[in-house]
Amino acid sequence: MTELLTIREGIPELLATLREAKRMVLVAPPGTGKTTLFPVALAEAVAGTVYVTQPRRLAARMAATYVAGQRGEAPGGYVGYRIRFDSAVGPKTRLIYMTEGVLRQQLLRDRQLNGVSAVIVDEFHERSLDADVLLGLLTDMRKLARPDLLLAVMSATVAAESVAEYLDNAPIVKIATAAYPVAVEYLARDSDLALERRVGRAVKHALEAQGSNRSPIGDVLVFLPGVAEIQRAQAACQDAFGATHAVLPLHGSLSASEQDLAVRPGRQRKIVLATNVAETSITIDGVTAVIDTGLVRRSSVDPWSGLSHLRTDAASQAEAIQRAGRAGRTQPGICFRLFSEHEFKVRPKFAPPEIATADLTATILALARLGYSELSDFPWYESPPAPAIAAARSLLIELGALSAAGGPTSIGERLSEFPIHPRLGRIALSAAAAGAGRRGALLAAIMAEAAQMKRSDPTKGHWQGPSDPLAMLEDYESRQTFWPQVNLAAVRLSAKQIAEALKGDLAEITSEPEETLLRRAILSGFPDRVARRRISGGKDFVLADGGSLQQDRSSVVHKAEWVVVTEADMQSVGTSSRTSARSLSQIEPDWLLDDVPDRISECSELIWDGDRESVVRSEQLKFGNFVMAETRRTPNAQDLAAASTLLAKEARAVGLQRFDPKGVLATISARLAFAGKQDPSDPNALLETLCLDKTSFAELENAISGGMHTMLSKAEVAQLNRIAPEEVSLPSGRKLAVNYVSGQEPWVASYLQDFFGQQLTPRIGDVPLVLHLWAPNKRAVQITRDLAGFWQNHYPAVRRELMRQYPRHTWPEDPLTAPPKLTKRGHR
Repeated sequence: MTELLTIREGIPELLATLREAKRMVLVAPPGTGKTTLFPVALAEAVAGTVYVTQPRRLAARMAATYVAGQRGEAPGGYVGYRIRFDSAVGPKTRLIYMTEGVLRQQLLRDRQLNGVSAVIVDEFHERSLDADVLLGLLTDMRKLARPDLLLAVMSATVAAESVAEYLDNAPIVKIATAAYPVAVEYLARDSDLALERRVGRAVKHALEAQGSNRSPIGDVLVFLPGVAEIQRAQAACQDAFGATHAVLPLHGSLSASEQDLAVRPGRQRKIVLATNVAETSITIDGVTAVIDTGLVRRSSVDPWSGLSHLRTDAASQAEAIQRAGRAGRTQPGICFRLFSEHEFKVRPKFAPPEIATADLTATILALARLGYSELSDFPWYESPPAPAIAAARSLLIELGALSAAGGPTSIGERLSEFPIHPRLGRIALSAAAAGAGRRGALLAAIMAEAAQMKRSDPTKGHWQGPSDPLAMLEDYESRQTFWPQVNLAAVRLSAKQIAEALKGDLAEITSEPEETLLRRAILSGFPDRVARRRISGGKDFVLADGGSLQQDRSSVVHKAEWVVVTEADMQSVGTSSRTSARSLSQIEPDWLLDDVPDRISECSELIWDGDRESVVRSEQLKFGNFVMAETRRTPNAQDLAAASTLLAKEARAVGLQRFDPKGVLATISARLAFAGKQDPSDPNALLETLCLDKTSFAELENAISGGMHTMLSKAEVAQLNRIAPEEVSLPSGRKLAVNYVSGQEPWVASYLQDFFGQQLTPRIGDVPLVLHLWAPNKRAVQITRDLAGFWQNHYPAVRRELMRQYPRHTWPEDPLTAPPKLTKRGHR
């Protein structure tokens, strides 16, 4: 590793190192000139053009403007820039600043970067997805086609050793210039205050520190997570400090002139409210105080829904250090953090690389166009998660952009030309093919710009409608927007680019209303996000591929049953979380059959029809888990075995009482168990047998009501009657019904007098029956299986009690010699 004191003094050594090794890692803190001085020197030392990439449009434009200004020129001369929606490049331009995404798109058209001598990848420590992909593309290009291409990777905090190792042990050069000291103070968090009020208090604190000489007099830079927070803080600070300070926003959605106001020196001291665009690349001269809310907005993909969204996250330690350093670029400064020192220490040291959390759909499509159909062939600096790659490939295949082998289709070639996500490009293409190209391009542009913006109260716009994206389109066209955070100028420019890319795809409008064409186009971009309202008028939806979500209050789609979900995010609810759908668009179910045929499947299966109380064969046309159409018919002969099994399952679920209120089946089952023909521990065994060749409860009830003759063969009935008879005869000739109960010994019941003169207990085979000996009121006075023992041991006492209660009945002293009394037949 080589260490230099300053960029300016070390330029000869930097150029010599790069010429010799063809690649280099340059590590330098902000403000050392690595973005401005070194690229100029390199451009003057090589014959061709030099490209310098930046992660943000604002940084690329401001760097080019500053470097051109140092030469007494405007961008477009020797120094220029290319960013989305804007460029300043002329025939004499030798040094071009651009975003990483713009260079990636250029590689689709010029895969060898003809005429380019060197590429500098700046601010690599931010680890944007485009930077990771670009580094891999340039590395492969140098190995295969352009070994002469000079490549420098520059950063303020990157782990230089790992990058150098990736670049085949490239030399590392470190600039050791020290920044001015910055004091750090932690302001106690007041969780009851809104963020803008906390920012206002912190700004007042910073100005008071400057007034008391604790901090040098200068501008104040406030870091906030997003545009909405900047707008609220700007309103609060304007009221409090607008008389003495210029309160200015700074973020990527502003126009160039608005961004320049925040960055360039002015007549008033400034309070600049910025997103993380001001962390590294941009120098705002005059800033001596930084206020860090500790918050940052990051893009990620919800692993449950597969939908990308922005989330507000805690800034990492490295990001917090970078922010604090902005106060010490030109003189000593101070940083006020709106979180505790303990919170700082427990935060992760670095932010996660975007490649670990981002939606990879556009990236995979671009790589496929560059010939990387097998992503294992791509030289990743850090490989993305395999599930994210699989999800992106699956979506691209569904959009018709990739073949099953991974190569781009003709649609994929077209989608890669659009400056928007492939989903939205597919919407634009579908709208154009249907004859709604102009509004389709505008719709796609609006969805691209508004996807990550939370709209305000929908009562300010539409009360209800069939589609949230169309509501935004209509509001844009009528200039009554209720999503003020969206950059309307960016929408216009994006729509223009999309419309230009659509040339040649436009068709004459069909007879269908244009609103219908646009809603069908939205479906073409989100075929995997079809959902159905669970209950009419409710807020809960079920997705066709499984899972559920809840409609957000900002959505205007109140009545539609079938929708596609175009925006959703995860929301914490106590200790759990839920997916909230912020943007929906109504579809008609028959569109799915015509527009998404690959997701339609036919299913034929036996199911239980609860209304018919019968097994039926259901033949279904399905979209994911949704049944689009169904025909039910009686099972055929081949279905009977499976239908009987399903019938038995449903019969067991409702219980035997449902079919056999009189206990006929239970009695027969117990008799079979007694006869050893059935496992006594399984009272449903006979039910299983009865279900054979039957499909409905009605058939089952008829079989049970017919008794055992409908359940058993004649031989089985005869055998059962012999082994487990329904009746037994007493010596007197009286017949008693035998009661069989599963798990119990068989028993008979009759009046005690019926057994006078009988010594032995009645039996079935070798098994003595349990006797329920009744008093005249049919209540058992004794239950016994030993009649002789009863006469000898218990009858005298029972006799005395019965004589007292029933004196009109005869109760002989010797029951064995007394004749039985003629009574009615015993009962079960």
